[in-house]
Amino acid sequence: MSIYGQEDDGSGMGQWAYMAPTVTRVSPRTASPGTTIFVEGTNFGLDSSYINISIVGPGDSEGCLGVVCDESRLSIPHSQLVCVVPKSAGANLDVIVDVAGLMSNASTLSGFSYPSPMVTSVTFAPTQGGVITISGQGFGPGGECYKPYIDSVTIGNDLCTDALVISDSKMTCVAPPGVGAGYDIIVTLRGSSSKNTGYGLFQYAHPNVTTVVPPGTVGGLVIIKGENFGPATIEGESGPYVKIWREQPGVVFGVQQMVVTEKEVSDCTVTVDHIEIRCQVSEGIGSKYNVRVTLAALSSLDSGLEVMQYANPIVDSVEPQEQNTNGPTTITVTGRNFGSPSYIGQIRMYVDTYEVDATTIRMWDLQTFDNQYELTATAPVGAG
Repeated sequence: MSIYGQEDDGSGMGQWAYMAPTVTRVSPRTASPGTTIFVEGTNFGLDSSYINISIVGPGDSEGCLGVVCDESRLSIPHSQLVCVVPKSAGANLDVIVDVAGLMSNASTLSGFSYPSPMVTSVTFAPTQGGVITISGQGFGPGGECYKPYIDSVTIGNDLCTDALVISDSKMTCVAPPGVGAGYDIIVTLRGSSSKNTGYGLFQYAHPNVTTVVPPGTVGGLVIIKGENFGPATIEGESGPYVKIWREQPGVVFGVQQMVVTEKEVSDCTVTVDHIEIRCQVSEGIGSKYNVRVTLAALSSLDSGLEVMQYANPIVDSVEPQEQNTNGPTTITVTGRNFGSPSYIGQIRMYVDTYEVDATTIRMWDLQTFDNQYELTATAPVGAG
């Protein structure tokens, strides 16, 4: 200040300011990103270049302030502003007006809400848990800065942890271990819930059969390896359901068709979390058996087709080891995994490249601890 050419000593610097803006009405009070809303109040001034309008609420901080309107400008000097709503999420937020550094205060008159978020689809998670992707709309701005906007993501009664919004239509989180399908997934962002839009949308991945350790032909232990078998079976609880079968061409009542042979399978348990199942299976021979694992109503689909075979025959001894080339000589073969007498019609024996007459093959169970069987047959005429 100067009086008759005499300057003041600077003691009045910063002692005067315009009144801070106030917000008296926001219309509409709920709107989607990209929508134009009107902000009414006082002390907005005459110059749009000084105006910034923000939408703030829980989760905002000095390090990560609220979102700024895509467009902030005067509509009526001093008393009305236009805001093009930016992408964000939440209910009962506040519209804050900044005019050249002077800011309005939050009040019941400055309240604003976004439409509730919606969930449209969710990717599967492995049964040991893992990252899933949730698609939908209304998730707000993406990035670590806005993680505080996420109140919770739940799968059934469990939390999906480490949630992160990627974009307004996509977010990720880490699902807990589990099995089955039909779980409700609910996203809550700053007090605004996706409600029933995600009901029943989440499921864990189907079991996947990759290999099977061949059982002996007498039956017994079969080990199924793969993934998404769920946690180890607790004693007293039911394990997964396992079906083992084979389809082969055959004749039924004179008609050529595929004949299905299903094996008895029992006592199935998950013995190594998520990756191994052990069962007891009935006797059999051959290969190209299908294995299907069903767990909590989810099956392994076609992943186990033709994946199992019974163990290959093992020859322990042959008597005699020589014969007259003119034959015939009865030979005795002792070993394991020959099947049982019920499969005698499917057994073929060869001496080098010479096939044994199948009608001469006989079988006996030696009743040994290692399930040895004995085959006898008439050796073919040959040399070498």
